[in-house]
Amino acid sequence: MNHRLAVNRFRQAIALQPEYAPSRLLLGASLLALGKNAEAIPELQRAAHSMPKESQAHLQLVKAYEASENWIAAVEELQKLVKLNPQNPE
Repeated sequence: MNHRLAVNRFRQAIALQPEYAPSRLLLGASLLALGKNAEAIPELQRAAHSMPKESQAHLQLVKAYEASENWIAAVEELQKLVKLNPQNPE
């Protein structure tokens, strides 16, 4: 996947529909894949806040926190993820 192109496209989509959380989730995931953790975190935080029951939003946010070595925030987000999916051991 071309994450640089994806980042540009998702930013365009957000400019058109700023409240559409899936675009923020995908933007955050692409930024994370590019190693732009500081930029990914706020996008993923918005996505997780807007879609509180969406496991992928929380999982990507955990990855971003881990990549930034923000261990406390990662654990807190993992706890939210476990509450969403108590049967999923991953």
